[in-house]
This record gives sequence, C-alpha cells and structure tokens, in this order.
Amino acid sequence: MKCRKCRGKAIIKLYEHNLPLCKEHFLEFVEGRVQKAITDFRMVKRKERVLVVVSGGKDSLTLAFILKKLGYRISLLHIDLGIDEYSEISRKFCEEFANLYELPLQVISIKKEWGKGIKELARETYKSPCSLCGLVKRYYFNKFAYENGFSCVATGHNLDDMVSALMANLLGWRISYIAKQTPVLPEEGKLKRRIKPLVYLTEREIGAYAFLQGIPFSRQDCPYAHTASFLKIKHLLNQLEVSSPGTKYSFYLGFLKNKQLFGEGKVTLRECALCGFPTVTEICSFCKTFRKEEVRNYAGES
Repeated sequence: MKCRKCRGKAIIKLYEHNLPLCKEHFLEFVEGRVQKAITDFRMVKRKERVLVVVSGGKDSLTLAFILKKLGYRISLLHIDLGIDEYSEISRKFCEEFANLYELPLQVISIKKEWGKGIKELARETYKSPCSLCGLVKRYYFNKFAYENGFSCVATGHNLDDMVSALMANLLGWRISYIAKQTPVLPEEGKLKRRIKPLVYLTEREIGAYAFLQGIPFSRQDCPYAHTASFLKIKHLLNQLEVSSPGTKYSFYLGFLKNKQLFGEGKVTLRECALCGFPTVTEICSFCKTFRKEEVRNYAGES
C-alpha cells in the first residue's frame, strides 16, 4: 500500500477518505484537519489565549500538542475528580505532559474544594457519578477561564464523541441539546466560548497520531464509564462505520448544514444569585447541588 501523496510506503489507510498515507503525510493530514476546523468555524484567533481542558487521555493531550505546534497560545487545566487511583494516574500524565512540552498547567482538586471525591459527593447528592462529573467540570473550567482572562475553552471532543452525543439526543428528542451539538458554543456574559478543534477527526486517527508522536497519555478507562449510555450508541455507530466508511462524517456534516431545523438552542441566561455565573434559573445547578444551606438561606430571605 502506497501513500497517496508521495507514493512512499503507507502506514495507515483512512477508509472514510479512501486515503492511504505515510507517516509524514498522515501527521500533516491530522494537523491540517485541526486547522481546518478552527478556520471553518472561526474558533479562535492566534492572539487569543486558549484554555485547554486536559484529562490525561489521548484526545485532550493530543489537542494540546497540536494547538501548541500550530502556534496557538495555550494553557492547560486539569480537574482532579478524586476517583482513587484513576485520578492519581490521570493527574500524573497531565503533569508529565506539561513538563515535557513546557506548558503551564493548573490543577483543581475536587477533594481540596469539597473535602470529598466525586464518588462520595455523588452518593451524598443523589446524582450519578457521570452526571455530577459533567456538572463539576463544566462549572470549574468556565469559572477558571473567566477569572483568568482566557478567550475560550478548548475540549478534546472528537468526531466520534460528537456523532454519538448527537444520536443520543436525537433518540431522546432533546431538541435544546441537539441544537448545541456544534463545534463552537459562543460566549455569552460570563459563559466563555467553548471550542472543539478535533471535530473533524476520529478516535482512530487521534490514537494513531498520539502513538506516532510519542505523546504520553493514560490508557485507563474511568471506572464509571460502563454506566454511560452513549457508549453503547458509540459502539453501534462504530459497527455501522465498518460496513459503510464515512457514515459518521457525512452524518455530522449533514447535521451542521441543517441544524437550523432544530432552532438555535438559545436560552436566556441570567447570573446565579449565589455565585454570579450563568444559569437559566435563579440559582445554578452547581449551587443547588453543593451549596444547599446557602440555597435554603437565600430562599428564606426571598
């Protein structure tokens, strides 16, 4: 199998593009897809400061690696969820990556903030660990970005993630969520712009890139991953992709071309009465979950 670009020995074939590539041109392809996504969706300008949220896994660390290589001004944020050995290993890889590539890294420890990890907090708040994890991460990465003057927050969501989430929301007809399955969520008040530069890349492409570049990353799965329903949808979509390469890409591009059918997904935001950060209700979900006594006191005064 020969590289389509140079006729040298190909190391990978991208079936969705019917494109065999050598190492050099594959790396070039991946980096080009990230820059194309940034350009197509006007995600960020080179002079802007980007906060890259890193988990220690291949997607977020590969995103940080590529953004740095492309010349963007990035800093890293890791949220330590306090999930025993899993969180210890995840944090270790983030710190190793930051040291290796000389990037500033900030760590927010949930145990330091609240005295307990996600597992214990989920039990106390009667929420699933996955639901609470999402709430905590969204709140803290936006808060940190706002308070430290970042232009936007970049996450490592890839094409597989976007298509799986879109399909899950379509199956549940969650219209307001469907409208938000876009590569860029604009800034509004204290809610910082959120961007997903890996939107044109699959997990396979990202994994191959990370391996070829020697990027150190954690290969462990979250101990609660098996409870996430969207993983079943991701598995089914992977099976469909094997039989019909390019299905995910064409499905997602079709959504982007027709997303107006689902409305703008725009809601009226206000500042939370307790923390001051954006919410659709008087008190945000984060404060309702973690500041119950303050919520009760506020309700009594109102």
